[in-house]
Amino acid sequence: MNKRKRILLGLAAVSLLVVALLMAIPRPAHAVPAVGLHKYYSDATYTVQVGQLRVFCNFTTSGWGVLTNYEKYTPTSCDV
Repeated sequence: MNKRKRILLGLAAVSLLVVALLMAIPRPAHAVPAVGLHKYYSDATYTVQVGQLRVFCNFTTSGWGVLTNYEKYTPTSCDV
């Protein structure tokens, strides 16, 4: 094998190793919001509601507006 082929094979092997290592890095999971009614407010005074998210027992959602850090949560029971 000539020198050029050895260099190309070495680069390919290093590239595959880098891709394999990058794929092995764990990624953060997306949190599923708790079942119930989530009301979101503009600030810490909790006076101006700017959004709402309802999470149903089958984890489908319905909502409007903006989701902020200022949240009031009312749980819903999934018992039938």
